[in-house]
Formats: sequence, C-alpha cells, structure tokens
Amino acid sequence: MWDQLASEFSGAEHKTVIADVDCTLSENEKWCHDDHGVEGYPTLKYGKSIDKLEVYKGKRDPEELRKFVKSQLGPECNPAHLAQCSAADRKMVEEYLSLPLADLETEIEYALREMEIVESDFKAKVDEMQKEYTELESKKRTDLAEIADTGVGMMKTVSAYRNLVKVQEAAQKKASEEL
Repeated sequence: MWDQLASEFSGAEHKTVIADVDCTLSENEKWCHDDHGVEGYPTLKYGKSIDKLEVYKGKRDPEELRKFVKSQLGPECNPAHLAQCSAADRKMVEEYLSLPLADLETEIEYALREMEIVESDFKAKVDEMQKEYTELESKKRTDLAEIADTGVGMMKTVSAYRNLVKVQEAAQKKASEEL
C-alpha cells in the first residue's frame, strides 16, 4: 500500500513525500520514540514539516489515504512555494532567505541549543519531582505500616465480631419474645 502511494505521489508535479520508518529497528528508535512520540505500530503520521507531524486518525484503506493525501498534503509553505504561505510566514521565509547561509545556520544552532536547555531543565525538574514522589511514597508506606502495627486490623476484627454478636443477641431476643 505504501509503495503504491509513494509511487503515485512521486515526481516533480507532487511535492508530497510518502515514506515509512520501521520503528522496531534500534537505529530508528530515537527518531521514532523520542523525536516523534511513536508508541504503537503501525502509527501513521503526516504534516507539512517533519518537526510538526500529527497522528493520522482516518480510515486506512488505500482510497481513503489517497483522498487524504490529495486534499491535505499538497504543496507546503517553503521557499519554493511562497504562494502557499500566509503573509506572516512569507515574511519569515523572505527574511531567512536574505540571511547569509552561515548566519542562518548559526541561528538554527542557537535555537536548537535553546531547545536542548528547555528539555534538560524539564527533565531535571521531572527527575526532582520523581525523587520527591518516591520519598513521599516511602513515607506513606512507613506511616501506614506504623499505624497497622498499633493493632487497627485486630480492632476492626473485634468491632465486627462485637457488632455481629449484638445483631445475633437482638435476633434471639426478638425470637424469644415472639414465643
């Protein structure tokens, strides 16, 4: 099915790339899991940009996929298709086109480093929260064990027994009064 769609949408008149990635292969693990959040197989993702892929939730038969590709995945906003861009995106593309390539690549590297810092800060905070959660969970288990050691289980057993005896005595008293 993929090969047929890829063949149909290849060539200069189509600017749509249809590809598959085997996420079960270890060399694709980072790309699949870390970069694109693939958790189950098969997962179909689409998008106008590799960094903004969305999960496809439509029908998976060839005709429905073909319709989806034709209607949703046409030419995208990029330097070769400025007509597809919003005014704001067109302005951004033109600004980036006017930069020397070395400056553009420096800007990209800076942005990627900033993203790594955000991810690193997030991971550190999550790790800190996980440590706190683990400590709280341990304290809860210790506190519950201490409370259980006071005999609360046996208290509940005795209480239930006494209530049962009380009910039985009331039933016997009622039965003897009816005689």
